[in-house]
Amino acid sequence: LQEREQRAFLRSEVQRRLSKDRLIICDSLNYIKGFRYELFCVGKLVQTTFAVVFCEANVQTSKWLDLQKDENER
Repeated sequence: LQEREQRAFLRSEVQRRLSKDRLIICDSLNYIKGFRYELFCVGKLVQTTFAVVFCEANVQTSKWLDLQKDENER
């Protein structure tokens, strides 16, 4: 999928599954401010809490952490 189509799909899936009593983790490259705002608006529409968590790690650490996972978790 193209990046724009992928964001549209992701937004629609979050909106479809989101509810007040459900935790949704949207693990994606949310570097586009407008996309983060769209997800925020989806959360406001459902009247639920929204948070963006930024995890920073260098490439070496990220690769090491990935290798610690089982093959089917990668």
